[in-house]
This record gives sequence, structure tokens and C-alpha cells, in this order.
Amino acid sequence: MVMVALRILLFLTHFGFYILWITGLVDGTFDYDLAVIGGGSGGLACAKEAINQGQRVAVLDYVQPSPQGTKWGLGGTCVNEAVSYGWQVPSLKDVHISWPALTEAVQNHIKSVNWVTRVDLRDKKIEYINGLGEFKDPHTIELTAKNVVIAVGGRPHYPDIPGAAEYCITSDDIFSLGHPPGKTLVVGAGYIGLECAGFLNAMGYAATVLVRSVPLRGFDQQMARMVTSEMEERGV
Repeated sequence: MVMVALRILLFLTHFGFYILWITGLVDGTFDYDLAVIGGGSGGLACAKEAINQGQRVAVLDYVQPSPQGTKWGLGGTCVNEAVSYGWQVPSLKDVHISWPALTEAVQNHIKSVNWVTRVDLRDKKIEYINGLGEFKDPHTIELTAKNVVIAVGGRPHYPDIPGAAEYCITSDDIFSLGHPPGKTLVVGAGYIGLECAGFLNAMGYAATVLVRSVPLRGFDQQMARMVTSEMEERGV
């Protein structure tokens, strides 16, 4: 007889998303000590720390393409050098952006991060599986693991409005556009929406934010008002 005892703990990590940790005491063996579903910063950090503790670890990661067809691979999408990403800065008073150069550089950077991350996992002896995780029982996905961490992050939500998926883009798609976005309406005033409106405005593209309640809901509202006031002064 197999005896199973489960302890489930749901908590919010400092990476900003939920992790569900399932700990089982089972009279049996598993393919891995830990399986991580999600290959973002939180999931990868968890996997690397576990391997450092001598655990057998597998990471499952797969990105469902957006309605516009945008997709990417394993790892993050940080951008850190302005000139390499399309900015032309002959002087502080004369700053321009080349959208084709920007998007090409961003996509190349993402691909390089994907590759480096896969090599890093291989070197650390962490099994990488490009696939969706689906629970068949508390310890079985496409493999068996004593512990499972869900660190899948989040994706933009399309409202249930006719034409939204066909004619709108999300933050997933913006750096895959083959042309400058031009005048943009940003629906939603969370931190990603305000971030998009802010950098579009800074690039010289008109940006308007549509919000149904309050900006940055769930954050300190004194700070939220300071952020939105500054954005309005800058032309958003």
C-alpha cells in the first residue's frame, strides 16, 4: 500500500507571482526530487538552488504563442544598453529611436538569453523539457517528482470584446512589431501598462492610458499618484 501525505502552501514570492509547493511523503521512488513548471526568473532560481542542494531537478517550460503569433523561449528578456537597441544619441538634446533597429536588437538579445540559459541548465545538470506541464496525480506531470513548484508567471488578458484578439496587441507583442506603434491606447493601468505607456511616450509616440478604477491598484496609492502625475506632466 502506498501512503501519501500532502502539504500544500500557497505564497507570494518577491518575484511577483505565486508558487505552489506540493510536498509528498510517498513510499516509492521518483524520476526527480523537484520538478519546476515555468522557466522564468523565479522558476530558474528555484531550480538552480535545488541543484546546489544536491537535488535531482527538471524544468518544464513552454510559451503558448500570443494571438498575434509572438513567442519566445527559455529565460528572461532584459534590455540594458540603449545604443545597441536603436537609440541614436548625437547629443542630449537630439535623441532619436530607430524602431527596426530596436526590435531586431531586442529579438536577438532574447534569443541569446534563451541559448545561454539552456546551456547553463545543461552545465548544472538540470533537465530541460520544452513542454506544458499537466498534473496526472500529485506527483506525476510528464514525469514523476517528489516536489513540484509552479512558477509560470502571468500573461496579458484579452477582454471579452469582439475583435480584441484580432486587432489588439499586448506587451508580449510590442517588440515584435515590424513597424513603429504610432499613437497607442493602453488599456489597463497596472505596472506593465504604465511601463508601456511610459516608454512609448519617451520614444516620441503618443500614448493614452485607459483605466476603469485607479492606476496601480494594489500598490501604495500615494506613490501611484506620484507616478501618474509625473507621467501626465510628461505627456501621457
